[in-house]
Amino acid sequence: MNHIIRHLNNIYTAILLRIRIFYGKVRRQFIIFFMHDYIERQKTRRSGSCRQCAICCNLAYRCPLLARHNFCRIYSIGRPRVCSLFPINQNDIDDIKALGGECGYKFN
Repeated sequence: MNHIIRHLNNIYTAILLRIRIFYGKVRRQFIIFFMHDYIERQKTRRSGSCRQCAICCNLAYRCPLLARHNFCRIYSIGRPRVCSLFPINQNDIDDIKALGGECGYKFN
């Protein structure tokens, strides 16, 4: 019986993580389109650099611009705005951490 409860708990946890990641995707789009002042404030609080680990490129779905070995095909020539602004706030870094990654950025 305990193994069934553990299995159901694992399924429940995985579903909650997917909901959280999808919500983050929608939240970022909203912020980028409607909260320009917030983005500018957050950019001044952000430090560090992209590690090019591609975890953020696989949030909710795999980015079609990723090439083999998770390299972005357009990283140096002009990424979409949502990519160049990532992470917008600590929630984005927490999403990366929840997926087992470590973002190269931090917020002061």
